[in-house]
Amino acid sequence: MAARHLFVFSVTAVTIAGLTVACNETARFRVLGFFFDGVPKPGEAAPDSKDDQEIVQAKTEADLDVPDSLHPIVVAEKLISHPPYKEFQCRRCHQPAGVELVATTQEGLCARCHVNIPGDAPFVHGPVAARDCLFCHHYHESKIPGLLLYPPDETCLRCHDQTDLTAGPRHAELDERRCIQCHDPHAGTDRYFLKRMDR
Repeated sequence: MAARHLFVFSVTAVTIAGLTVACNETARFRVLGFFFDGVPKPGEAAPDSKDDQEIVQAKTEADLDVPDSLHPIVVAEKLISHPPYKEFQCRRCHQPAGVELVATTQEGLCARCHVNIPGDAPFVHGPVAARDCLFCHHYHESKIPGLLLYPPDETCLRCHDQTDLTAGPRHAELDERRCIQCHDPHAGTDRYFLKRMDR
């Protein structure tokens, strides 16, 4: 008797797996919907349960690498969310079946929505040219506007040495000004990505 149940189970599992892989989306829905409750209709996102949302929220907050001593001007009281993440539009970045991305940032994932970065500027900042958006930005949430991992100046100083920058007269008062007051972090019309030309 146990062997018969095992045989029926095996045949059913193989049939479901085969139909799920081989059939079109409508046929997959019919087969899976027959055996399981809650299978999303073709073209619909799977409903997220409240527990799933809480797990995602907790994981995202724990993953954030944001220092505690942040500049008060740039820190929000609560996390700022990337719109697709906030609206549970996971499929805009992820494959339907899991956490796998539809494309990497280097393959143009972020450029699908952020089409004006870097735009047609003749000079492009290194991370932007390499499409390494996640070097500066968090993909889901941050306490810093622009979904930055660190405050703007701290982000810049991850690569640019402050001693070298303050050696010239233009950056003598670097502590009193933010880098992004004068420089566009993505691209510009000159090699220093200046926002204004009163040099």
